[in-house]
Amino acid sequence: MNLNEREQKRVNSPVSAMIGVNKPEKAEKEKKQKKGEKEGLIQRGYYLTPGVAAQVKINAAMTGRRDYQVSTGGAGIIFKNNLPNNLLLSAIGLSWRGKGIRMKLNDMSDKLNSLSTEIKRVLSVSGYEDYSDLSCVDYDNSSSEDLLLMDEYNKIVAKLSDINDTLTYLTRPIKCTGKLHKDSCGRYAIDEYTWTSGCTIEFLCKDSWHQRDVDGEWVNTPYWAVSSVEHNGQDYYIVYHNDVMMDGLEVRVR
Repeated sequence: MNLNEREQKRVNSPVSAMIGVNKPEKAEKEKKQKKGEKEGLIQRGYYLTPGVAAQVKINAAMTGRRDYQVSTGGAGIIFKNNLPNNLLLSAIGLSWRGKGIRMKLNDMSDKLNSLSTEIKRVLSVSGYEDYSDLSCVDYDNSSSEDLLLMDEYNKIVAKLSDINDTLTYLTRPIKCTGKLHKDSCGRYAIDEYTWTSGCTIEFLCKDSWHQRDVDGEWVNTPYWAVSSVEHNGQDYYIVYHNDVMMDGLEVRVR
């Protein structure tokens, strides 16, 4: 019998129980329980989404508190002031659904638009907006570490630029909506707008990508999709949607 086994046997022995020798796990648990009772708290097990957990940690670090003090403090404000139970969740853009916490789409849009503002600032001050690289960032070209960071930051900023383009597009107002027809030049158009190779197109797609349950049956839900137009030598088509007929297709312009 090794040392650990002898110690475990000693802790579990009737004599140890009589003289008050506790298991290490039990002793630690009782220690935490007494600490919680001293602070007037009751231990409960709850789950947070990664986003909420991160916000709790950030707030704790900024205010010099512990994580549990931030979470209990927020809940305490709600009940102390007799506020709606979901007020705190709404304030940070969340709502209850089932057993988890989910973000509302409008709040998601607000947060992404705020992110877009910050991305634009980074693109501007770094020089990427004007030169498509980080020309305005000072670094030591003799430093292996700086060279690594610059290489990786170039990749990151390129992706941020694409993200910003998409976010900017989605905030543009809808100018017109209509159904495509082929004009005399063989191009598809509505009103004064014409689509040719390379043009962005937003169209109402009716495939099975999005479905919903209606009275026990799954039905396709039409949805707006964004792609681009190209020509295959015979006719124009929508990239990644080759089977979609463009003639008579409902589209909209931003």
